[in-house]
Amino acid sequence: MFCDLVGSTSLASRMDPEDVLQLLELYRREAGRIIAGHGGHIAQYLGDGLLVYFGYPQAQEDAPVQATAAGLRLAERIAELSEEIQLPALDEPLAVRVGIHSGQVALGPVGEGAGAATLAMGNTVNIASRLAGFAQPGDVVISQELAGRLSSTFELESIGSQFLKGLESPMHLWRAVRPARQNVPVNAWRTPLVGREAQLAELADAFATAQQGRPQPVLVLGDAGIGKSRLIAAFRKTLASQDHFWITCRGVSLHQDTPFHPLREAMREHAAELPPTLQAMIAAETRTTAQREADQNALADWLIGKSRGRPVVLHCEDLHWFDPSSQEALGALAGKLEDQPILLLAASRPDGPSHGLINARVLHLPPLATDELQRLIAELLGNLPTDAPAVADLARRAEGIPLFAEELARSLLEQTGESDAPPEIPGSLQDLFAARLDRLGPLKGVVQTAALLGRAFDAGMLARVVGQATGDVDAVLGLAIARQILHKRPNGQYQFYHALLQEAAASAMLRRERSAAHRRIADVMVNSENVPAGIVASHFAAAGATGEAIAWYGRAGEQALAKAAYMEAEAALAKAVALFEAEPDAVSDVTMLPHYSRLNRVRQLTRGYADPLTVGTAASARELARRSGSLSELFREEERLLQTVLTQGDYLAVTAHANELASLAQAAGRDADMLMIANNAQLQVSYFTGNLAAAEEHFTQFHPLVADIGRRQPPGNVVSGIGVAALVAAAAGNDDLARARIAHASRFADQSGHPYDRAMATHYHIYMLVAQHDREAIIPLAAHQIEWAAEHGFAYLGLLAQAAVAWARGIAGEAEQAGVLASIIEAQIAAGARIAVCRQLHMLAELHLIAGMLPEAAATTQRALTFNPQERLFAPGNRIIAARVAMATNDIDTAVAELGQAHAEAVAMGALADMRCAEALLATMPATFAA
Repeated sequence: MFCDLVGSTSLASRMDPEDVLQLLELYRREAGRIIAGHGGHIAQYLGDGLLVYFGYPQAQEDAPVQATAAGLRLAERIAELSEEIQLPALDEPLAVRVGIHSGQVALGPVGEGAGAATLAMGNTVNIASRLAGFAQPGDVVISQELAGRLSSTFELESIGSQFLKGLESPMHLWRAVRPARQNVPVNAWRTPLVGREAQLAELADAFATAQQGRPQPVLVLGDAGIGKSRLIAAFRKTLASQDHFWITCRGVSLHQDTPFHPLREAMREHAAELPPTLQAMIAAETRTTAQREADQNALADWLIGKSRGRPVVLHCEDLHWFDPSSQEALGALAGKLEDQPILLLAASRPDGPSHGLINARVLHLPPLATDELQRLIAELLGNLPTDAPAVADLARRAEGIPLFAEELARSLLEQTGESDAPPEIPGSLQDLFAARLDRLGPLKGVVQTAALLGRAFDAGMLARVVGQATGDVDAVLGLAIARQILHKRPNGQYQFYHALLQEAAASAMLRRERSAAHRRIADVMVNSENVPAGIVASHFAAAGATGEAIAWYGRAGEQALAKAAYMEAEAALAKAVALFEAEPDAVSDVTMLPHYSRLNRVRQLTRGYADPLTVGTAASARELARRSGSLSELFREEERLLQTVLTQGDYLAVTAHANELASLAQAAGRDADMLMIANNAQLQVSYFTGNLAAAEEHFTQFHPLVADIGRRQPPGNVVSGIGVAALVAAAAGNDDLARARIAHASRFADQSGHPYDRAMATHYHIYMLVAQHDREAIIPLAAHQIEWAAEHGFAYLGLLAQAAVAWARGIAGEAEQAGVLASIIEAQIAAGARIAVCRQLHMLAELHLIAGMLPEAAATTQRALTFNPQERLFAPGNRIIAARVAMATNDIDTAVAELGQAHAEAVAMGALADMRCAEALLATMPATFAA
């Protein structure tokens, strides 16, 4: 609040200096008395002006109300002084101008010695000063932000929108006229369930259906504070008289990148009764793909065992904070629990990530209607009438959110119990949280530090962070429990009543204090067991310790990769890279290279080689490798960059990169690993550019190395080499050899056990079948590939499998599949992937032809022939489609010309499959054209 005495300069020019001093002393004394009576703190005397804080040094739930009431009383009292004091020169009534605004500020010491003061810094102070400037003598002017919170507490008059110095947009200003009083009786605290009868009935129905062995997952969706947890708690209470087993998995925001955290923590509470597989899941740092599948089966079996003779509820709280691996496992688990009396019940925010519960019954929780919220508040406050001013005010401020209403009512009751003064209703949830924390006094800092540890935390770790004995910390936390800030979980951990309360406690710390606390937390966690690396990294990052944060995010990425959790690995490694790019001097290039390299590889697997993020990461990794001076590092990143360029379909650039790989391999003394990768690169570029003889030659050099060093190759490298060689054989018309090579690729993938090897082997198998027109074999194989790709995050391979399914169904007569395939092709192109687009367009043109869509078939064929002239392999096949279109329109001249050119190109390439097809069609031409 800013307050200044009107006309003080003019008075000083007309009055004796001693009279001026006497007047100012009286003004300051009266102002100080009024301000102190409303909990205000005079921070500075600025001549005849006052800078006043409300909510400092003790936070006030109703600081805006107290400030406005103080301003009105001060204006009234100063006007009264004009009649009470006897000064000859005082020929005009005294008046003040008051401006009030609310917002966050930073408080700190200014000045030294006797002149030192604690002052607020921030725009809130400036705006309050500007508001005082707009006030007329005797007026109290408040901002729009305050008007929304005070409209039922004070009579307000609009001043209109005004431009304030320093603000780009105008602000609507209001004049506070007079206060309105209201009284709220004290009553015991309770939290009734209101307005959720329909949703509660749906949960009961879902439970009854599950009891009959026909379960359907239920997903409760709603914003933070909307009452998801309250609804589920009420539902659980209805089951109290029934024999059932309830288990809860909780998502935690800090553990969104920690694979399987909710499931592991839930299992930990039942460790004594778990089978060995699940006990291993709890203890293990890494899990292979096979182990992950075994974990899901073991968890399903355990839950099924629990359901013998009684129903089971698997409750997933805060699903939006589940890590991707847990969400994937949850979706798989739902499928395994069919025909069992097990209800899977989850709660999530609507803006959370995909949850994997495809067939879930969704219960949307909207904000409560005004009358429902008023019923809730009225009962909380002691069965007041629903139209009572206090109830109406709280309902308006809560805006349909039950948590806000509950917290506001709780605060109001606490305030009423502590003072006989007429209670004022706090205007914001943030004020409420700050006030509740301030009631802890000097112990507040311990709880604020706890808030940085997370929603739930361990008292022992908190004790080490704050440097106190665990018993002393437990005593502080006990006080916080009494203040309803925390509660204690059955596992011994403490937990904030709500995430919003935790966030408020953390955000109330000064940035430098918060940074120092994060540093202490990180240092303690480094020397603690079973703390996920990503959590340690997040605290180092929040502390501004960029180097340590990068190292720990890198470690988190490695751990996620060891568990085949690629999405979590990408998230952790991307954070390491983002920190480095924001502060490149934090660590050396050599230190960052492994993080960039791993992120590049992960993005190749999850996003595809041509995705812009993958391309950028590949280029950065190669540049760091070049600067490192390491030949092996440079070779690795050069090969990965080649894969990116290959996916973009730039075969001239690919040839240059392949030759560079070969040169690097020679420079390394004909290193076998490097030669294998170089030959694979040259094999692939030879295939797509239509040089099948060269492709076979490179495979001849590649293949003998598979048995000796294939296991040392990066995932996908060996399988892609053998797979492309299979396509080479198919193009050359040797179907038996193609099938033998695919079988070899599949055996290698099965032996390696790596998810990407398996995905790549299946990919090449699918497209060999496409080349052979074996539609019946394609559909089940591609369906498996789509599921596998979704499970492991191989988005690009999943898209190509969808394209094969659309083609297979289209050639069987499903005309609508042409549109499906066209959409997939456009999505592939939009993602930057131009490799084999000419093949995909060939497949689409064939569907158009089969469906009798001749103009579309002709246009698609023409596009295929011109889309990427470097991709010569598919030109003969596309010309054959063009000839078939011409034949369908009886354009024999065009058909023969296209077939003749297709035949010549196929012969030049050694593509006997296309050559034979062209010959067969030419043989159907009239005798005139036989030659």
